[in-house]
Amino acid sequence: MLETALPSRDRRTLVTQTREHLVRRIRAGEFKPGQRLPSESDLAQTYEVSRVTMREALKGLQQEHLLYTVHGSGTYVADTPITRQVTHLQSVTELAADLGYAMTTRVLDVRRDGVATAAMALNLAAAAPLMCLERLRLVDGRPAIYSLDYFAATLAEDTRAGIEWEGSLFTYIETHNNLTITHSVATLRAALLAAALCARINAKRGQPWLLMEQTNFTSDNRPVVYSLDYHHGEMFSFDVLRRRY
Repeated sequence: MLETALPSRDRRTLVTQTREHLVRRIRAGEFKPGQRLPSESDLAQTYEVSRVTMREALKGLQQEHLLYTVHGSGTYVADTPITRQVTHLQSVTELAADLGYAMTTRVLDVRRDGVATAAMALNLAAAAPLMCLERLRLVDGRPAIYSLDYFAATLAEDTRAGIEWEGSLFTYIETHNNLTITHSVATLRAALLAAALCARINAKRGQPWLLMEQTNFTSDNRPVVYSLDYHHGEMFSFDVLRRRY
């Protein structure tokens, strides 16, 4: 059990101290996803702070999507967002393995699809044959990432079975073509999925998603994969390192 006494000489506000201490308890697993927290008054008594202070601390954690409130029931711990470093290039399969998530992949379609935007990103002629790999990643049965990956048809086998596309696309393309994907150029923006697509993948309509539009390159700056990865807005967060100089 973590101690709940707050340092008496800490110069930060009581709201900040309380919020950060609750975050540590959530991260340490003392409060688990889906678990109801003690009441506001009980928490205030435990931390020896006013109910106003505790209310503000809990409100801040709700705004950060670490907690959510069910009217008439109480305050609960939300699912911890999956954090990705924008500066670190890795496939979704590699990400799941690194974080220890039981992420499953559903191949929705593998098709020839001539999309002008993809061909331009891959520096190919508009009429060049492209493959489109459409997949859905799920965490605990919930849609987590909807992705579209475009690449030259010459990089893949025509006879590859659908189930074989469940694994890492990067690894397959690298191994099959004796090349290495080393870096990418990406744009991250908010997005909504069309109603028909939401129904198809069993996602809630109007739910915010984070779209990462990305072109992946080999060491000699050859673009080989153009990706559109839609990340569930409540399940993912992205870390960015920013330097002033």
